[in-house]
Formats: sequence, structure tokens, C-alpha cells
Amino acid sequence: MKVLFITFSTAPFGPNDWLFYKAARQLLTEGHSVSVSVSDWGDRNAAEYQVLAEEGAVIHRRPRVVRSPWFVIRQFSKLRQHFANPRRFWDHLSDLRPDVLVLSDAATYHLLSAPKLIECVLDAKVPFITISQYNDENTSLPESHFLRARWFFGRASHCVFVSQRNLDVAKRQLCLPLDNGVVVHNPPRMTEWSLIPFPEGPMLKMAMVARLECGVKGQALVLQVLAEPVWADRDWQLEIYGKGPDEAYLKELIVFLGLEGRVRLCGHVADIREAWAKNMLLVMASSGEGKPLALTESLLCGRPAVVTDVAGNAELVQHLVHGFVAESATLQSLSRALGEAWAHRHELPAMGLRAHADMMQKLSPPPESILAAMIAETGVGSA
Repeated sequence: MKVLFITFSTAPFGPNDWLFYKAARQLLTEGHSVSVSVSDWGDRNAAEYQVLAEEGAVIHRRPRVVRSPWFVIRQFSKLRQHFANPRRFWDHLSDLRPDVLVLSDAATYHLLSAPKLIECVLDAKVPFITISQYNDENTSLPESHFLRARWFFGRASHCVFVSQRNLDVAKRQLCLPLDNGVVVHNPPRMTEWSLIPFPEGPMLKMAMVARLECGVKGQALVLQVLAEPVWADRDWQLEIYGKGPDEAYLKELIVFLGLEGRVRLCGHVADIREAWAKNMLLVMASSGEGKPLALTESLLCGRPAVVTDVAGNAELVQHLVHGFVAESATLQSLSRALGEAWAHRHELPAMGLRAHADMMQKLSPPPESILAAMIAETGVGSA
């Protein structure tokens, strides 16, 4: 069976690529032919695709459109793209003639904006599967996108979402029952899934693991909560892991709020288990998600979490069972949830044990195996 994956990631390789990547590797071990179409990031191309190539996959690199800061150059680029044939980006679809096509989207509807992709997919008359890694539940589609999206998603063999809430939002956005919709968890990046012994001591050691982008991930809101007078005499610390555009701002904010010595920016960590060996509680203040790998991994390590009630967060964290759920990404809601975490801090080890056990059950069988089997079944059905 020949499988073509097309990813619409906004980075050389991100958490949203992990599900399709692991499924592609499994299909290779099962003897299937695998090709992957990715954007060309030049010297920033991800090593993961080199791994796939060494295992037998064919990697197609598409030219990446980069927005210039100069107005004249932007206008020239638009003119050049207008007269160019965008179907050239998808030549490998007609050349390869796959038995099944898998479209992995960092969001849900980004693929609709890829010039001529939809037309090329339908012209190829190949069964296709979509993977949606994120869906903004507070937005709707413009009419042109709405009609195009409901027509396209309705024709997919399967529409994979990483959380039930993202799927339910898509049903509302598209006014479709999406009977072809299915939920598949995101697999963790860790190879070791064992429980990590809970840290000892009276200090509440918290961690945030996310891209440093305050408008989406909420680091600034959490710092504002922890700067409230009620937290001044409490024994706590916060480590913030990740890189991103708001790193310089967060450094300034920590100083402005007088949280030096209690809050530390730790950058990227290669092995997240090292972070959870010394921290007790994950804090996620996201305003939107799919089903974050950082949450799955913390629960697997045996660490409860404070999360906002968006997308798949509350599907993994039951309030006062595996952690604490804030109603929304607001100062009041986060203040209440973090206050509850402090009040129940002596129960955190037991919550962590339940979180680990429940996460192990949710990830059996492994998500990539579920997706690989779905792809194989779709390919066989098209033969």
C-alpha cells in the first residue's frame, strides 16, 4: 500500500506533527510505502524527516512562502504567485498515485488556504484522511470557507481530531454531523512511560511547559496570579520551560512583579522527565488547545495539573481527581484554581498516581497504532 502524508505545520517540526510521524514510522515497519510532503525550511529542516528517510520514506519538500517585511517585495511575490501554477506544489500527488492520502493540519482549516490543494486531491480520486490538531472554539468560518470546508470534510474517509471537544466544535462550525469524525489521542514524545517518584518537601514546586506565547499559553496571567498578596507568604516556586516570542517580555514581567528568585525561565528541556523529577504540578493557562502533549506527558509522569477548560484538557483532568480545572483563561478563574491547588497540596501525590494510571489506560493501544490501522484499512478499501 502507498501512503502519502502532507503536513501543514507552521514550524520545521512541532508537537502537532508527532501523531502522523509516529504512524508513518509504524507503517514503514509493516512494509508499506510511505511518502511525506513537508515545507522546506532550508538549514532548519527537522531531523525527524531524515530519520523517516533513513527508514525508507520518500520526503518531498515544498517551497515555503515567506512573508517579506518590505511592501514592494510582498507585492512582487503576490504577483509572481498569481501567475505561477500552484498545482506544481502537488505534483507528487499525481505522480505517486497513493492508495490513501493523510492531511495533517496544525489547526483544522489551514489546509483550505493551500492553493489548489483541494482541487488536486479531488482530481486524484484518492481516499483521504484529515488530522486536526487544534480548533478555535470561539470563531466561525467566513461563508466562502464554510461552504468549501463542509463540502471537503464531508468527503473525507475519516476526520481525525485529538479531542472530542475539537470534534464537537467542528460539527457546530460546519453544521455537519461528521459521522466520519473520530478522536485519537496525541502520543507522548517520551519513550519511558513509568511513574516518577514524587518530590518531597513542603515547597509547592510548579512548572509551565509551553511555547512562550502569552496570548495563547497564558504565562503572564499565571505570573499575575502569583504576584497577588495571598501568595506572598506561601512557600512555592515556578519553573517555566519553553522558547518563544515572549521570552524577553516574561523576563521583564518577572522583575516588574517582584517574582525574581521564585520564578525561573528554564528554556527548552531535551528530556521532560528531568523537569518532572523535581516538580510537583503542571500549570496550563491556555486560551485554546487541541490536546497538549505537555499535559499528557505530565500525567504519565504522575504529576497532577491545573488546566483551563479548553479543548481536550478537561477530557484528561477531572477536577480534584487528577488536578484542578479553571473555568477559563481569566485572572479570576486561574486564581481560584491555583488557590485550590494550594489548599489541596498534600493530596497531590495521590492525584498523580491516579493521573498516571488513567493516562496509561487512555494510551492503550498506542494512538499511532490506531491511526496506522485506520490508514491501512482505508487503503485496502480503495483497492
